[in-house]
Amino acid sequence: MVEGSQIIAICPLVNFQISGVLIGDHTPDEAREYFRDLGGKLRKGIEIWSNFRIRQISKEDIDAVKKFGMLAYWAGISRITYRTLVIEILHKSMEEHKEILRRIYKLLLAMRLYKADDVFCKVVWFVENAKIKRLTILDAPVPERMGAPYAIRIDEIDRIKKIANRIKRIDFDKRTSLRIACERFSRSYEEHREDERIIDFMIAFESLFLRGKKAPANTGQFIGLGCSMLLGKNDTQRERINEFLVEAYRIRNKIVHGSEFVTSIPIHNKKYEIQDFILQLQNYLRESIKNLL
Repeated sequence: MVEGSQIIAICPLVNFQISGVLIGDHTPDEAREYFRDLGGKLRKGIEIWSNFRIRQISKEDIDAVKKFGMLAYWAGISRITYRTLVIEILHKSMEEHKEILRRIYKLLLAMRLYKADDVFCKVVWFVENAKIKRLTILDAPVPERMGAPYAIRIDEIDRIKKIANRIKRIDFDKRTSLRIACERFSRSYEEHREDERIIDFMIAFESLFLRGKKAPANTGQFIGLGCSMLLGKNDTQRERINEFLVEAYRIRNKIVHGSEFVTSIPIHNKKYEIQDFILQLQNYLRESIKNLL
C-alpha cells in the first residue's frame, strides 16, 4: 500500500488468480528465475490503465480487512487470503469515488467478456495516509457457490486490457442498447436461478438487436437472424445460431408467462442440459457484445 496524500482504492478480485504456468523446455535455473520474476511482477502490480493496476494483496491490505468485522464477512472479504489479487487505484480526492467505481466495473466487464469463469469485485475501501476513509459494498454479496476459478496466465492480461480499453472509450450514456446489454450480462453473474439468468440474457439480446424499436411478433426470429448474421462464419453456423436463439426466446416466453419448461432442450439434433444451454447462450451473448463494442 502506498502512503502519502493520495487516496488509494483497494478492491479484491474474488475467485481470480494468475496461474504460475511455464510452457516449454527450461532448465531448473530458468524455471526459478521465471517464477521469481512472476512473483515480483504480482507484488509490484501489472498496470491496466494509468494509476490503475492489479497486484498481490499486501500485509497492510490484510490488516485493513480485519478492521471490517462482520461487515467484511457479509461482503465476502472472508474469502481473502495472502494469495488474493486486488485492483489498486490511485486518485487525488474522494470526489472521484463514482468514477473509481465505474472503472472497476469496466475492468470486471472486460474480464467477463474475455472468458466465462466467475470473477467478482464485491468491496472497495479507500485509504489516505494509512487510514481507511470509506468502505463501499458493490452489488450483492459473493454467491456461496461459484464456478471454476477465473485463472489466466500473465500474458493474457494484455488481451483483457485490449477489451478494457475498448470499453473505456464507450460513452454508455449515448449507447443505451449496449449499456443495457452489458448490465444484464454482468447481472447474470449475480443470479442463483437458471430462469433468471435466461431472462437476463434475452433482455440483453433484445437490447442489442432491437435497439429501442418495438418488439415484432416474431422477436425470437429477429434476434436469431441478427445474432447469426453477426457471429456465423458460414451458412451452417448461421443456421445453428439462429435455431438456438429462436428456441431460447421461446423458453424465455414460457418463463415470463409462468409456464414450465423442460430442462433437457433439443436443438439441431442435440440435447442441451440446462447448464450447457445457459453456457452456450452466455457465449453467444458474450461474442455479440464484443463484436459490437
